[in-house]
Amino acid sequence: MEIAQKLASKFELIIEENKSKVHQQQENLGSATVDAADEIRKFKGLLDDGIITQEEFDAKKKQLLGL
Repeated sequence: MEIAQKLASKFELIIEENKSKVHQQQENLGSATVDAADEIRKFKGLLDDGIITQEEFDAKKKQLLGL
């Protein structure tokens, strides 16, 4: 019984560590999404100002979105 309790405790620790890692990854993903949106807005401004072409904008947008 003691071994089972020790194993259960270790499993609980592992689960809590994984929850923490998943939470951090979700926060990082949200941050990356905001960064990509900001970059797309910058490139849209360049497109609107005639500095880059529609094709260049589309290519950069796909790159930033990971498509």
